This record gives sequence, structure tokens and C-alpha cells, in this order.
Amino acid sequence: MIEKLVIYIASPYRSDGGEYFTKANREGADEAAAFVWAHDGIALCPPKNDEGLLGLITEAELVAGNLVMLARCDAVMMVGNWQTTTSTRKERDMAINLNIPVCYDFNQLLLLLLGAR
Repeated sequence: MIEKLVIYIASPYRSDGGEYFTKANREGADEAAAFVWAHDGIALCPPKNDEGLLGLITEAELVAGNLVMLARCDAVMMVGNWQTTTSTRKERDMAINLNIPVCYDFNQLLLLLLGAR
């Protein structure tokens, strides 16, 4: 069996700037996830997982569930304006505390993915 890295995509989900910026956040997460899959990794993309769930469960439950999934990943990719939201900063801090590698650009991520082969 080939070992593949599971990469958690940490990206803002919404934006106070309106629908245009919310859409841009989602597109950034999609781009990062596609990059991971294209380079033989497995992307875990919470913005996609969470779509349509608000209302069925609370935002606090979504965030808590995302942190459980993050703890089981091999690395985290920070996407877009991640510094602007509490939840993505919390994801980054948790990864650092758990000694999970954190990537801030596609070059770092590529080196990590190539090193897994």
C-alpha cells in the first residue's frame, strides 16, 4: 500500500466582506484541495465538508468536529486570509501544539508531499 499524506485545508469559510469574498475563500480552499490531490495527497477540506450543515448543527459543533479531524491529519495548509478568522487561527495553533507541520504556501506543501513518496 502506498502511503499518502492527509492534508487539512485551513481556510476562512465566510467573510464579513460579503458574498464576493466568501466565494473567493471557498475557491481558495478548492484550489488548495485540488493541488493536494494532484500531487498524490489526500485533501480534507472543511469548507466543503461543512457546506449546508449550519442549521443542522451549531457552528461551535462544526469547529469542534473540524479540530478532531485536524488532529488526525499529517499536515495543515493555511489558505487565503486565514489570519482574519478566529477558527483558522485556532486550527493553526492546534497544529503547532500537536507538532503537525503547517504550510503557508504551495512550495512548502509540494516539498512536504514529494517527501512522502
